[in-house]
Amino acid sequence: MTKKYLNGELLDLSTDEQTAFDAAELTAETNRLPIWRSTASLSRTDFCIALKRAGVLPAGEAVQAARGEWPETFSDALASYSDSEEAEIVWAGTEVVLRSSSLLESLRLDASLTLEELDALFGWTP
Repeated sequence: MTKKYLNGELLDLSTDEQTAFDAAELTAETNRLPIWRSTASLSRTDFCIALKRAGVLPAGEAVQAARGEWPETFSDALASYSDSEEAEIVWAGTEVVLRSSSLLESLRLDASLTLEELDALFGWTP
């Protein structure tokens, strides 16, 4: 028997119950990241600061990006859009950067960031 706290109550768990409990905790942890990614966001200003601190954007480009201008570093990302002007308009009008946005995925690929590096920019801590 193993003792385990659950909702403030001390329980005696058999080996099978402990195995099931551990599997449920692992499943919950595995599902946490996709849920977090679907809701994570930063203000455009905080996102640009994070890009600067991570060395993705030089300081001058981070300032331009925070103003809503398209940074030169991400010029190749525009190529993935059929209407690059539209992508620039979307960026210029963005106040909140969503971790799950397709525009952000293009920027991530252009900057050669891993999913984990992008998660860290948004504050994910495993």
